[in-house]
Amino acid sequence: MVLAYDDAGSSGPPIVLVHGWCCHRGHMGALLRRLSSPHRVLAIDLPGHGETPRAEGPATFETLSAALASFLEEHDLLGAVLVGHSMGGVVSAMTATRAPDRVAAVVNLDGALPLPPAVREAYRALFDDIRAKGFRAAVEPFLRRTFFLPWERGPIADGILADMLAEPEDLAVELLAQFPILDAGPVLSAQRVPVLYVGSAHPRFDEAEAVRLLPELFVARVAAAGHFVQVFATDQVAAMIESFLRDVVDA
Repeated sequence: MVLAYDDAGSSGPPIVLVHGWCCHRGHMGALLRRLSSPHRVLAIDLPGHGETPRAEGPATFETLSAALASFLEEHDLLGAVLVGHSMGGVVSAMTATRAPDRVAAVVNLDGALPLPPAVREAYRALFDDIRAKGFRAAVEPFLRRTFFLPWERGPIADGILADMLAEPEDLAVELLAQFPILDAGPVLSAQRVPVLYVGSAHPRFDEAEAVRLLPELFVARVAAAGHFVQVFATDQVAAMIESFLRDVVDA
């Protein structure tokens, strides 16, 4: 599987940006531009997203992780820092255990690993709505209400939502169904590299449980941004990543 990607900058170990569920590498574009001055930064489209075709067989977090690990190998990326948003944070953490010789650190931008109980129940209720109302009628208001703070709603949020809802419905449902059943324990307990979690104003991860599973975890939070922290709080997120690289990864 050949992944579509952008490649910017040239200095130091590579930073690989991994988008979230039903998104594409363009949603990581602001962060790519912000980080590529001092770093080499690559932004990928996972299989079935953006310009990368869907792979044969079932779409799972594991198959996406395998595709990312293959990308690191194919491009001979060593000491890579994986920065994943939402589902991309889950995939990045899985890839760190799959390709430990190529990954130096993981940054999880508001990724659901593990899901808080309330969020898990919200996903279950969403599937009830999907069965009752249909995919788009249920998912669009859920995303608008859940992923964006009131002052973020506008043309940028509308564009993100349009991109997400344009993804194939069967792929979207197949991946969405995995969030409520994801077991974070094996993923986090297997981490052997530094990991930074960056939460939104209302984090999509259970911080206490994540720290219990991975006591060495670093956790930060943006001041006032919804789920798309890399879009609406780019400078804050970039500063957190740069501090993490300087003070932890490269120390």
